[in-house]
Amino acid sequence: MKKARFLAEYNFTHIMSEDTNEKVKTVLVPGSEGKQYQVILRRFGSKITSECRLIIGANNHIDCKGNTFGGVCYHSMAAVMTSAFKFDYNPSITRKYKFAQKLKNLKSNGNVYVLSSHQSNKNHVYLVAKNIDLENEEEKTEEQLLKELGY
Repeated sequence: MKKARFLAEYNFTHIMSEDTNEKVKTVLVPGSEGKQYQVILRRFGSKITSECRLIIGANNHIDCKGNTFGGVCYHSMAAVMTSAFKFDYNPSITRKYKFAQKLKNLKSNGNVYVLSSHQSNKNHVYLVAKNIDLENEEEKTEEQLLKELGY
């Protein structure tokens, strides 16, 4: 998680595309040994899914092993943090829901988002950031969020 924050905060990532609301859709994230990863973000209310792909050559890619087998890779975490930094929000990522709730209480107008891998859907992490477009949504419990997301 530290590596992801470092990449996003110090602008090592590059926003490749945005939607009509200027929300980040695709981010280019550097990996080890000079590799490049393309991360596609999809938003569904308080759920964000990431699809991370290692770029091979001009038009080829393979799924990121970390996002496919290990849950959410650091490239995906860096991409979602890049999106938050674009709007001058200070994001935090944690693997525990109770810590996400504590962080939410420390951040004024914060909200908890669930970040999961599009490729594996096994594990997930929680992103805490200033509420962007869910201002009127009721606060949900961990059980409600996980049920909504099919876990």
